[in-house]
Amino acid sequence: MHMKTLDLDKMVVLAQCAENINKSNDELLVVYDDDGISQGTASRYICHKLGLLHKVVYLIIENEKGELLVQTRGDTKKGRLDVPVGGHLNINDNDEIQALIREAKEEIAIEITSKMLSFIFTYKRKNFGTLEKPHEKNYEIRKVFYLKISKDSSLDVFKNFENREEIEMVRRLDWVSIEEVLIAIENNRCADGLKESISHFLNWKLTTLPNNV
Repeated sequence: MHMKTLDLDKMVVLAQCAENINKSNDELLVVYDDDGISQGTASRYICHKLGLLHKVVYLIIENEKGELLVQTRGDTKKGRLDVPVGGHLNINDNDEIQALIREAKEEIAIEITSKMLSFIFTYKRKNFGTLEKPHEKNYEIRKVFYLKISKDSSLDVFKNFENREEIEMVRRLDWVSIEEVLIAIENNRCADGLKESISHFLNWKLTTLPNNV
């Protein structure tokens, strides 16, 4: 009897999708209309499949040299650069800052407080289908915060990083220059969060940072 050859790569992808669905079902997000008014809740998986508007939080971390902390994501073979901390605001979070504090602990194992953070901007992003995720529909309200850390604190970041929860998804941390980020964007090596936030950040830094931070 002829036996059909199994496509092992396809099986791995399907298994990963099933795992993501199960995990996403555990994370309920608040869904908003275009005016920012809550419309109820839906799972993260449903939000990404149907393009429902939801909130995410990002943290940009800068050191005394003007370098940015970036993580290398583990969701593609080559890895992509991204903001060091980012994630969804779920129904268990009281506000954006609480979500950011939780994500910082999960992704890079650092403890932050609201007093350490500066809120810098909000923008919407609609991104329906990419080469990496062709069936995903992302429609997000992105809340971006800023943290500047000293030389001593920057050394502690890498020590704490070894204790992160998301070992598979967050491969490594690096300090990079703005120029290196822009080159990575040109080479399609940046996740959408970093790629779309960097111009907003640079504009904020040039117009606001010298006076207010």
